[in-house]
Formats: sequence, C-alpha cells, structure tokens
Amino acid sequence: MRNRSISSLALAAMFGLALLTMSCVGLGLAARGGQLPAIDWAIPVGDYHVLLVHNGPTFSCSPHALHDSCRPRQVRYEFYLHYISPYGHRLLVSFQTQAPEN
Repeated sequence: MRNRSISSLALAAMFGLALLTMSCVGLGLAARGGQLPAIDWAIPVGDYHVLLVHNGPTFSCSPHALHDSCRPRQVRYEFYLHYISPYGHRLLVSFQTQAPEN
C-alpha cells in the first residue's frame, strides 16, 4: 500500500514538473516572438526587496550623442527579470524580443 502511494506521488510530481517546464518554455517563446503585451511591473517581495518584470521597449541614448540632448535614441525590445535588494542587484533573465506587430 505504501509503495503505491509513493509511486503515485512521484508520478504526480514528475507530471507537475513537466507541466511547469512546458509553460515556462511557451511563455519564453511567446515573449521572444513579440506576442506578449508590454508590461512593467515592480513586485515588492519584502522590505527593500523588489522584483522587476519588464517586457517592451527600452530606450537608451546613442553612444556618440551628447547626454544632455539625447536626440538619437536607440529602441530595443527586451524581456527581463531584475531582482533588487539593499545588498545589490541581479539580472535573473534577459533576452531581446521582436517589436510587436500592430
């Protein structure tokens, strides 16, 4: 009786892990293909700890532009997860995405 419950629990855990892996891969493919909406979330996960989730355009100045004017801007579409704490910050996931089609 005990072996049957352990094997069914192991099978359920493997199924859950496979489902979680497939959903993460599907989300990553949708984000990379430009199918997700633009989001910019700051999720507090404790005192002075924040998880940033960003999908969409990121603007930066051209390397040869004067930073006071910053007229020629570069636009990159990217998805990233950024964890910020008082002790430092970590970029957890970051990849370029395609511009969304209108």
